[in-house]
Amino acid sequence: SMVSTQSTGTLLYAWSSDFAFRGYVVPLQEKVDEMLKVVVDLKNTQLILDSVVELAGRDEDLSYLSHAGVEKIMGLLERAEDAETELKTGFKTGLSNVDQISDVSGQISVRFEEIMHEEQYFDSTKTFFLQSKGLKMFASEGTNGYLSFTETSPILMKLVPIKTRSDPTVLFRHELFYIIPAQYPNSKLCFGRDNWYAFWVYKPTVNLAMCAWRVFAATRDAEREQYVRFSVPIHIQNEYWSGYELGLSNDSKWVGAITRQESRYNRKHWWSVEKSPFGITPRQEE
Repeated sequence: SMVSTQSTGTLLYAWSSDFAFRGYVVPLQEKVDEMLKVVVDLKNTQLILDSVVELAGRDEDLSYLSHAGVEKIMGLLERAEDAETELKTGFKTGLSNVDQISDVSGQISVRFEEIMHEEQYFDSTKTFFLQSKGLKMFASEGTNGYLSFTETSPILMKLVPIKTRSDPTVLFRHELFYIIPAQYPNSKLCFGRDNWYAFWVYKPTVNLAMCAWRVFAATRDAEREQYVRFSVPIHIQNEYWSGYELGLSNDSKWVGAITRQESRYNRKHWWSVEKSPFGITPRQEE
């Protein structure tokens, strides 16, 4: 009948229109979903980078960051913000640029990890300040060759391998080092008989094992890395008196000898090598 023919025609038109609509909407929805995923990735990346920049110089776990390192991270943050803006602009103007931008967040993350690794890298060619992880103060210039413990007069030091090797990284537990003041390379930090304090000796006549040290990781996370890095908690053990480590006196005014057992359970005897005692390392002039 006429009614059934018209009904069938209307139904077929509705179906064809629906398929056409779906053919337009489904690919569009897929593009929107893809864009939103990329935007979320970029937003998360920006959040991480912004947090690191904000905390640099204030958080002890990021104390190894230099001005140059922070500036590199800020550059990555700007790149992530620009990519997000470009993506949104392209979507509004009908230019499909999702494919070109989808990998930006991953590329930034890889570069960020590289920068953080470069900033925290430490080896025996570098100078450092020795900081107590528990008290946030430094081994400092004392009197009569003894090391005091202050915030105001930290000593710049170096670790000198007793047996040189081509790789300057400082391995935990396996290597012996002398600790020397950077300005007086002929001096060595030593323990002495009947003496509970650490002191500098110039051209030692004592058994050099009393001036030899091993570095141990103070945490399992640090030990997994196998080598010393800036700001990582460490123990420093004397080679001659292997039951004793570098620590602090009871009044926390002097650097001296403490037992390994004392060191393990009191963070004031945990040390770290630091680039700068006063926040972010100053920018190095070219």
